[in-house]
Amino acid sequence: WRRPIATFQIPARPLGQAPDRVELLANEARDRIRKGDVVWGARILGWALHYVQDLSEPFHAVELPTLEMVPWKALFVWPPTRAFDHLGSETKRVVTNYHLAYEGYVRGALASGDSSPFRECFERSGGSILVDSPRELAIEVARRSVSRARETGRAIVELAGDGLKSPGISVPEDPSRIDVEDLLKNPDRADARKRVNAVTCESLRLATDATIWLTRWTFAL
Repeated sequence: WRRPIATFQIPARPLGQAPDRVELLANEARDRIRKGDVVWGARILGWALHYVQDLSEPFHAVELPTLEMVPWKALFVWPPTRAFDHLGSETKRVVTNYHLAYEGYVRGALASGDSSPFRECFERSGGSILVDSPRELAIEVARRSVSRARETGRAIVELAGDGLKSPGISVPEDPSRIDVEDLLKNPDRADARKRVNAVTCESLRLATDATIWLTRWTFAL
């Protein structure tokens, strides 16, 4: 209720099973490791870590990162009774476009190796994660992602531009709509890149902190 825009969704209830799956998998991994089955324990831990790390990406924790992604013109349809449903479907399309643009940019930046702007982001943030269980860890990571969603959304809209809101544009159907090289190198986008990089670095550090916490918890004897 503190973040009604970011957490708004249809249906109006929590979606996804990540916290429960993290708890189930982490407990299974810990149990196997304690019984001496380190190989399978580590493998199952990897599955648990996938869910935790996935939640550190704001687009995976909210349905609508920012109102800037809402194509309000979609309300003007005939008959008017279709307006709300049309706005919902069009907003989902636009958010998906920016979601893929964001992940495409980050993937490209990570692939640049030593010149990556994220080279120093896989370190502890210095902040503490004060939770008592894997499930609480997943919920805390999601909470922090929700708090970072608006800045992440606004930053990628600035970087990728308004074109992804245009009617009929669907990145899943036509990935070429995202020019990753342009996002990575266009000097006119330098300020927008800095904004995306700064907020993304926070997400990567959160994922690192959570990974360390869950690994230590699992191997604790």
